Amino acid sequence: MKRILKKTLIGLGIFLVLLLGFAVAVPFLFKDKIKAEIDKQIALHVDAQVNFKAEDFSLSVFKNFPHITASLDNFSIVNNAPFKGDTLLSVGSFRITVDLWSLFGEKMKINRISLIKPRIFAKVNKEGKANWDIVRPQPIDTTKKIQDTTSKFSLAIQKWEIKEGTIIYDDRTLPMKAKIVNLNHIGSGNLQADVFDLGSETEIQKLSFEYAGTEYLTEKKLTADITLGMDLKQMKFTFKENTLQLNDFGLHFDGYVAMPDTNINMDIKFATTNKDFKALLSLVPGVYTENFKNIKADGKIGFSGEVKGTYNARQMPAFQLGLNVENGSFQYPAVPSPVNNINIDLKVATTDGNLENLIIDLKKFHIDFGQNPVDAVAYLKGLSQMDIKANAKAKLNLAELNKMFPMPGLTMSGIFSLDGNAQGIYDGKRMPTLNASMNLQNGYIKSAAFPEPLEKLNLQASARSDGSMKNSEFAVQNFTMSLQNEPFSASAIFRDFEDINFDIKAKGVVDLTKITKIYPLEGMKLQGRLTGDIASQGKMSYIEKSQYDKITNSGDIRMSGFVYETADMPLVKINDAHLQFNPKEMVLEKLEGSAGRSDLNLQGTLSDYLGYAFKNETIKGKFTFKSQKFDVNEWLTDSPTPTQPKPEDDVPLTVIPIPKNIDFLLNSTINEVVYDNLSIKNLQGDIIIKDGKLSLKEASCQTLGGDFVLNGTYDTQNEQKPKFDFDFGIKNLEIGEAAKAFNTLKYLAPVVQNVSGKFSTKFNLTGDLGQDMMPIFNSLTGEGVVTVVEGLIKDIPLLSKIADEIKMPELKSTKFADMLTTAKIKNGRFVVDPYDVKIDKYLVNVSGSNGITDGSLEYTLKMEVPAKQAGQALNQLVTSQLGANVSFDKVPLIISVGGTYAKPQIKVAVDKNNLKGEVKNLVDAKKEELKNQLQNELDKKKQEAEQKAKEEAERLRKEAEEKARAEADRLKKEAEEKAKAELEKIKNEKMKRQADSLKKLAEEKAKKGLKDNLPIKFPR
Repeated sequence: MKRILKKTLIGLGIFLVLLLGFAVAVPFLFKDKIKAEIDKQIALHVDAQVNFKAEDFSLSVFKNFPHITASLDNFSIVNNAPFKGDTLLSVGSFRITVDLWSLFGEKMKINRISLIKPRIFAKVNKEGKANWDIVRPQPIDTTKKIQDTTSKFSLAIQKWEIKEGTIIYDDRTLPMKAKIVNLNHIGSGNLQADVFDLGSETEIQKLSFEYAGTEYLTEKKLTADITLGMDLKQMKFTFKENTLQLNDFGLHFDGYVAMPDTNINMDIKFATTNKDFKALLSLVPGVYTENFKNIKADGKIGFSGEVKGTYNARQMPAFQLGLNVENGSFQYPAVPSPVNNINIDLKVATTDGNLENLIIDLKKFHIDFGQNPVDAVAYLKGLSQMDIKANAKAKLNLAELNKMFPMPGLTMSGIFSLDGNAQGIYDGKRMPTLNASMNLQNGYIKSAAFPEPLEKLNLQASARSDGSMKNSEFAVQNFTMSLQNEPFSASAIFRDFEDINFDIKAKGVVDLTKITKIYPLEGMKLQGRLTGDIASQGKMSYIEKSQYDKITNSGDIRMSGFVYETADMPLVKINDAHLQFNPKEMVLEKLEGSAGRSDLNLQGTLSDYLGYAFKNETIKGKFTFKSQKFDVNEWLTDSPTPTQPKPEDDVPLTVIPIPKNIDFLLNSTINEVVYDNLSIKNLQGDIIIKDGKLSLKEASCQTLGGDFVLNGTYDTQNEQKPKFDFDFGIKNLEIGEAAKAFNTLKYLAPVVQNVSGKFSTKFNLTGDLGQDMMPIFNSLTGEGVVTVVEGLIKDIPLLSKIADEIKMPELKSTKFADMLTTAKIKNGRFVVDPYDVKIDKYLVNVSGSNGITDGSLEYTLKMEVPAKQAGQALNQLVTSQLGANVSFDKVPLIISVGGTYAKPQIKVAVDKNNLKGEVKNLVDAKKEELKNQLQNELDKKKQEAEQKAKEEAERLRKEAEEKARAEADRLKKEAEEKAKAELEKIKNEKMKRQADSLKKLAEEKAKKGLKDNLPIKFPR
């Protein structure tokens, strides 16, 4: 028994050790697999960049034993277009704890979820697109699988928490912006149950809220301890125990919110939990400081309200709220005088939820600033047709405000007064009767930040109306100020609101540097001097009818030493500028300055500027623009570019919208343009901005050692689908440098990455652009001619594989020359027409295409190679057709190329058609050779026979001539002898004549015998 127990204990110990080892090893053994699966699911379901590392993922059974804790640290989600580059979410650590034993059941129980230091930037753009909408649409069956998988999780979460969170919500459609800094939240509840209590504790160190450019809450502290009764079947949520406190202002809620369908039904009452006036004071922007606890305050407040009814897309619930302050007062520490007699009675309500019936009733508003009272009452009803009854009266000695509010380093004096009343209806056609005036006399402001005061401040402004638009007037009759004895004055009068008659004048010096030292601008720096004397008189009807000649505009403005600097724009400087006005146009005599690293020199005219300013019509301009260096990169990013960026810095590009109401012609001369990682030299030509398009006309430049001539258009009429259409004329551009600079070129022709040399082209390219300014490749179309005189190929996977296949290593790295081809871009492919190129000492014919997006290759190469490198199959073919003794030097090959550029697939075949032609040529050549040999032999025999015949004929002729000569001699001798004998016999003359006659006859016969080789016969 002991032995059995001992074995059992040993076995149990071994099991526990193995289990412990497995628990330790699991996170390390499966990290990469888990990350790979997560990456796979993210790519399938998430349209965003999710960044995390495998080593930041951990799985532990020890942290919360016997539960499993999965942790993922330092992960983020970065948006794609149209919010490309924005970080939607970054999390220091995400932890989830799962019940260990639930892993062996039907449902996995999640006990706890923690988010440590999350940063969330939620944004809605002007088009209503939200940056958190990143889930890719899925097929129905896939969605069902996801739902099935989700159903395997239990929502019986014991606890969830957020620590040190930051949330920014920016909705440009409202426009509204909220910011939460240092959020800590704890919640719990059995989310799996139908009815349960959801408890939460929340603390926000800094809460800010802005609507329509006005900030209503500034870094307020919020705490909330809320228990909601949750009825998920009825979708009804009831406030139970709850407290919510904003700074010192606390609220308590009673009631419920129900969402049984698309409607939201509610019945909520709320009221402040603190009746002290100091609690309300803590909500005033800038008041809640470290010294707030030392502020003396007295008085009572009442704040309460209710919301009751139904909310949906067509209606709002009825609501009302009321604020009462009785005998409030406060006094800052270290200031001598309090602010007294604060009494407010305000009610805001609509009994039926219709905002057209909204009532704002300010029955009392009174404050005493020392001996200076401020009183106001107002009653407003409706929105589109506003019924108004209001009056206000105030008189303030600005010097006394220093005694009531802490204003370190700021001194003020002067008398400010306001007196006005209004009664009647405003609806855009009617005005209430109105009589109001505002005055400032002998104003004086001095800031410790600037030694000189802003003085001689005077303002007289008034508003008058008898209840009609025509007899209404708003006027600033006199505004004057002086800074360091430099005066400035202005006046503006607007009469007759049916057809506004305006008269505006301004004259003097405005020193922005000095003014912004007195009134610092947050997040902005302004410097410079403006000197001007301008006047404008006319009517709005003149502008509406474009009758600008009836408007009197005159004057000029000079600017010097101007500086404009913000965090999200390059530093703008204007050293010197002069602008003149007339009714038709503004004439920019000169503007010399810089924007960031770009220098600017501009001259020209602006016309139709009044229509642009008042009616958003198209403004027209013609300018001459010059710059030594213009850096485009500084204008392409939301964040400022480093002062000295490295050349390899990857500057993210975004769409640059071209305004539709600008019609500019810029005749430009720029010695150097820096765009992305390109340096463009000697840019000249016309830049035309019109109808939401930017066009280049005969723009020439040099970059990467080549010469460019550009004509074309960048079109942003539809900002979500920008497009372009350009004609490129390029001469002697370095191929390798172009491949580095133009990413598009690598997609069109990936071979350029491994080629050096210079090319020239005339090419038209048209297509769409993405939000990152990269071409959408399947939209591209184009056509043109490409030439390369000479280049060098090195380490091209395609040629390396061909070289290995046909046993020609010299093709791996070699020269090529004399390339001329026409190319097209069509249906997502870069297509080249057949062309010949000399590679090394071989002439290669190339044709085919490559996929622009998928990199697929479909090319055919034809070339002749030495026969000995063509292989045994060719030799057998040659032997079978021509016999073993027949051979030739070159073999035509067809090389089919597939696969991709990085992994090409090669198929080499003998070009049999061309090979048969080669064989036929060899046979024909052999026949011709034999024929020539035979003919030569025949000609030789003929020549020999002709020579022999000629020699025989010559011999026979000579023999005949010898015989004829001998016979003639013999006959002659015989005739002479006979004649002599006859002469002797004939003694008389008759016989003598006869003898002479015979002699003569004998001679003639002898001559004839020699010629005919015939015997001569003499008469007897």
